[in-house]
Amino acid sequence: LRADLATARRETFDTIGVLEPAGDDTLLFAQADDLDWFARELSRLSFDFEVRHPAALRDALKTHAARIRSLAS
Repeated sequence: LRADLATARRETFDTIGVLEPAGDDTLLFAQADDLDWFARELSRLSFDFEVRHPAALRDALKTHAARIRSLAS
């Protein structure tokens, strides 16, 4: 997450996963049965983020972004 730990904590909820400081950023370690849901949760954050793993979560984000683009058209 491209946010400091305090900001990341304010914008997430306790059960989303484990937040760990990483310099000016924050690492989020999480598990989710529903990657589409997780993609929607990440997309509501006000700061940028990078998905390192799994690739399937990146795919879910792309699908969600395409849906939002079509709704905005």
